[in-house]
Amino acid sequence: SGVNNIFQNRTLEGGKLDVDFSQTAESDGDDTHIGAAFGHGFAGGRGHFVVGYEYQDMENVECLRVRDWCGEGRGVYTSVNTNDPNSPPVPSLLVGSNLRRSQQGPTGVLQVHDPALPPFVFPGTAPGPTTLMFDAAGTGLVPHTLAAAPYNTVLPFGGRAVVGGDGPSIYEYTDLRAPVERNVATGAFRFDVTDTVTLTADLSWGEVTTRITNGGLNADAINVAPDNAYITPQLRTALQTAMPLFGTIIPGFEFAGPTGFTLNKDWTSQINEFSQFDTEVKRFSIGLDGKIGDSSWTWDTYYQYGETDRQQLVQDNRRLNGYSMAVDAVNAIAGDPTSPIVCRVTREGFAGAVAQNPNGGYQFANPLIAQGCVPLNQFGNQPLSQAAHDFAFGYLRENLNYKQQNIAVNFSGDVWEGFGAGAIQAAFGLEYRIEEGENIAAEELPDEVRT
Repeated sequence: SGVNNIFQNRTLEGGKLDVDFSQTAESDGDDTHIGAAFGHGFAGGRGHFVVGYEYQDMENVECLRVRDWCGEGRGVYTSVNTNDPNSPPVPSLLVGSNLRRSQQGPTGVLQVHDPALPPFVFPGTAPGPTTLMFDAAGTGLVPHTLAAAPYNTVLPFGGRAVVGGDGPSIYEYTDLRAPVERNVATGAFRFDVTDTVTLTADLSWGEVTTRITNGGLNADAINVAPDNAYITPQLRTALQTAMPLFGTIIPGFEFAGPTGFTLNKDWTSQINEFSQFDTEVKRFSIGLDGKIGDSSWTWDTYYQYGETDRQQLVQDNRRLNGYSMAVDAVNAIAGDPTSPIVCRVTREGFAGAVAQNPNGGYQFANPLIAQGCVPLNQFGNQPLSQAAHDFAFGYLRENLNYKQQNIAVNFSGDVWEGFGAGAIQAAFGLEYRIEEGENIAAEELPDEVRT
């Protein structure tokens, strides 16, 4: 606020400097702020100018590791209705601690099958206190503790929270405040052209940048086909032990094909996901004002130009259809585990892949997306090849450019001397404005990817 006062002081003579620093009671969230301005008159007082600059660097405020309520995982979660007529009614929302994302993990968690669903819908492990998740290498399975029943079958859609388990905390990727860097410069000029006519001009520029590091877009309820090429013989044995239906065709449900399993995965540890917002504002105005002879009437006219450029970038966003094609990886020669690993859409073509694996999740995609598909191993959390990363993960970028031009002329003065309370005044004016806006989304990307 101090530097705003500097900017608003159009008669400042000399210089002024404001410097301040603050942080939270937890010794984080540093906020550094500097404002400076200088003003000076010239031409015997007929003219005056003021220039100013402001800088602010505000750091983020983390939650999970520095705030007690976040560290304890306190929050609200949705209750599970057991439909037991002998049980007392349960509120739809409950307050609890140690809240975690259900059935989620960085190496891939085998989803628990809800016995209320048909066996081919979200196939997975049997309900119990644990399920399985892949180890870091993606070559073995290890236990993954679930929430206590009946919350052990809660699906992860929408980041659903449960009490306990091995899933990430609901505050794992939460910041209480985003980091902000701000730069603002301004200048004001005034000059008395004559005793009754004054010229004014204003110029301002500002830029604000904030970058938020988020959790990656989770891959929930991804169907993994039993012929996935990244399933090693050892993994296949472990999966068949944990899920006896794995790889089989269920009688009566032949249309569903061989039974796979459902995987939930948090990709954050393998990608660089963030959202960045950059806004730049430029403004210029010039005007004249004066009196009309010896009358009470005054006039003013001005021209103003303003432009705003705003860019929003979401980096390493999961490409839904491209990702689904990439994780549906098979051997180039069916039945030959020594042949190279490729995408099913590469080996079978788009239509053939959809027919062979109707549960792949890309049956409604644009077939052009399949071009250049690179297989992706979703088991474990080992570093990704650049090619695999670039096919399954991309960016969303939106550029907004908004321009405004305005020209106006105004007149005001007394029309009758009136009586009692004073003169009766009138004012009239004319204004013309042009506004142009353009919103563009990553034109360099192919239409089938961008849309």
